[in-house]
Parts: sequence; structure tokens; C-alpha cells
Amino acid sequence: MTKNLLTLPAAILVGVCLLWSSCSRAPSSSIISLSGATMGTVYHVKVVSPSSSKKRVAKLRDTLLEGFESVNSSMSHYRADSRISVFNRLGAGVTQTISGGFLDVMKMSFDLYRSTGGAFDITVGPLVRLWGFTNADSRVRDAPPTPDAIAKVLNNVGMNKLVLGPRGELSKKAEGVELDLSAIAKGYAVDETAQRLRASGYDNFMVEIGGEVCTSGKNAGGEDWIIGIAEPSHGAMLREKIIKRLILGNACLATSGNYENRIEADGNFYSHILDPKTGQPVSNGITSVSVIAPSCARADGAATAITVMGPKEGYLWALRQPDLEALIIARSPEGDLTEFTTPGLTRFLPSTERGDSPKIGL
Repeated sequence: MTKNLLTLPAAILVGVCLLWSSCSRAPSSSIISLSGATMGTVYHVKVVSPSSSKKRVAKLRDTLLEGFESVNSSMSHYRADSRISVFNRLGAGVTQTISGGFLDVMKMSFDLYRSTGGAFDITVGPLVRLWGFTNADSRVRDAPPTPDAIAKVLNNVGMNKLVLGPRGELSKKAEGVELDLSAIAKGYAVDETAQRLRASGYDNFMVEIGGEVCTSGKNAGGEDWIIGIAEPSHGAMLREKIIKRLILGNACLATSGNYENRIEADGNFYSHILDPKTGQPVSNGITSVSVIAPSCARADGAATAITVMGPKEGYLWALRQPDLEALIIARSPEGDLTEFTTPGLTRFLPSTERGDSPKIGL
């Protein structure tokens, strides 16, 4: 692995910076770089290919866009005609049968909900609106929501108010219950893109959507893909300080951060990550959580759940999961940052960056 690392141009992501080695490309390969907007964020895809002809690039872009459309048409709550929006308008007890990726994501969401004791919950959409996080142009308000307003909305929050049957029959037990897959759908879109690339015959690629990443094989120079974790700091360019470099191999990475997307109310800042039990933004000291898992959807949802659970409970939960590793970054009341990593994360680090990490007091 080369020591010369370059930051991906114009990639401003939450908590994650894409890096790759600068060595010469193998003569027999080219790299196709595609980027654009999707799911309210940006994507970057790099594919090692035998050629980069216009025809091949156009076909590859069509493959990506078809995948994005498949995810958006079923799971985007911003689209009135999507399957999830149709479900959100249904009354209590009315069944909608779901399938494909939508069903897969719902099953994974229920698994996370149960295993995290409700820390991961895809019914928090009404709370997100109440706090004002859906309006990116207005992040300053006079005061946070009142306790009465929060309590009223909490009546419609909780995945225990959903019913998912064995054949994908989905219904809600109470009026006003809604689905919001923002904490897992981007990760699934990364998985879907990776699957489409493999089906098209590509084995070496990097896919990133809004900071959620999957890598496969090697880059065009035959080197490992390297993903950088940036220091969690509000408003910082992610190139300023990389605090951890990870070699994923054939794995996925998702980062949940509570320092960028926030509102200001009554002179205080509030994180966009909400505790579904209290209706309040999390304030447990965690500033970011990065999770490595075989599936980016799994990593995406787990990173959010750990952030809600807090450093100690989240770390203990991560230790019990055989399929994932986690890096938790917490900030003390004095402003100092401390990293906590699960033991298996070491194998994803370059040899020069391996060492002991502080352990959560158990």
C-alpha cells in the first residue's frame, strides 16, 4: 500500500472521506468515475474497467440510475407516488403488500429494532418534522418543541405499532404512524448499486452515497481502497484532519454523526438524531459512529442505533454482533475526543495505525 494518499476531489461528506493510492494504473485497466445527485445527497462511484469508452460509461451510468430509481420509487418519503408514501397515507388496519428491496429493508429494520431495544426505529418521521429537521433552509427557531407537543407526537412513534406479515403484508395499528427509512435506505442503495455492478461483470469498484460506502476488490493501480474517517467537527472540510484510515476489502462502512445536521433553538444546538423513546435529540457525548459490516444497510442502521444508545450501551451491543465492527468517537464535557473501537476493527487498519484503543468502562 502506497503512502501517498489523495482526497477525493469535491467530496464533502458527513464523517467519511474517500481516499485512494496514487500509484500508476495497470496498463490493462481504466477507471470510470461517475457522480451526481440522488436521495437528497450526492453519489460517487469508481469502477475499474477494461476501457472507458463513451458507450461503456453511458451504459454504466444507466445501470446506476436504474438502481437509484428502484430504491426511490419504493422508499423515498419525499416522493408522493413512492410505495412508502402510499403506505404513510393509509389508515390503521389497511394492508399494503411489499416486496423486493422494500421488504428486505423492513425485515432488517425490525431486526435492529428488536435487538437494540427500540433504539433503532423507522417511525420517527413525525418527530423529525416537529423538530424542524426536514427544512434545510431554516435551522434556527425561537424555541424547541414543547413537552406537550413531543408527547402528542410520541403517541404515533414506535415500530410496535407496525405489523409485518410473512408474505410482506404491512399495516399500522394506529392512525398517524409513518415510515421514514432515512437511517437505512442510503445504505441499502449502496448495496443495490454494488449488486448491479457485480451483475454487470465488475469486481473492482467503490460506491459511496452520502457518506455510506462499499468497496470491492482493488483500485485501478491494484491497491486497496482506503476510506478515511474525518474528525467530527461542525462545518469542517473533511480533508482537514483524517483521524482513521480503513482498508475495507469487500465490506461496507457507514458513519452516523450528530455534529453537521443540527438546528439552533433558544441559543442551543440540537442533533438531528432523535431518541425514539423520549422524542429528544441525543446528547450522550457521542459525536460519530462508524460501522463496518458485510451490508451497507446493516452498517447504516447500526451506526444510528449505537448513536442513540450512547457510548457504553452502544459499545456493548456492538460487541455482541458477530457481523460488524464499530468505531465510536465521544466528546467529553471539556471538549476532548476519545475513540472506542471493537477489537475486530484492528484488521481493517493499515499496519502503521494499529494500536490499543481505550476501552469503555464495563
